Amino acid sequence: MDQKCNTMSTASYYRPYSLHFRCPAGCPCSGCATFSYWQCCPYHQPCFISLVQYNLPTRDQEVHSKTIDLSRVRTFSILVINNGLNPVVAQPELSPDMQTWDSLCELPYVIQPGEKRIFVLQFFLRYARIKCKNENPGQDSSITVWFQGQS
Repeated sequence: MDQKCNTMSTASYYRPYSLHFRCPAGCPCSGCATFSYWQCCPYHQPCFISLVQYNLPTRDQEVHSKTIDLSRVRTFSILVINNGLNPVVAQPELSPDMQTWDSLCELPYVIQPGEKRIFVLQFFLRYARIKCKNENPGQDSSITVWFQGQS
């Protein structure tokens, strides 16, 4: 997956800072440790992240997309597109340590050929990925997984 971070325009982006607030990023901005007001800080500009994994083959056994580190994003979604000729079952998984994976009540969905499914997860752990497999044994397919997030 390719990771790309684009800084958005800060012309109208302002964030509140509180009295005695210490900037967690350790930046030298003047607004972080001053009075409570709306201060534009170039060190804390929103960031857009887009990752894509094309043509991930599905099998009868579960396969997984590449792991996504969610620690630096505030909001995100995952889009799964079935590029193949057969239906696939896709389900998001979360992990705190890249060792212990679970769906945490996120339901599996059947995605028909040519269809798309967006996942907006209801829980947060540091890492996420998509688990998928063929709906019908012996009928392989392929999917594209898009992850997009904002800091």
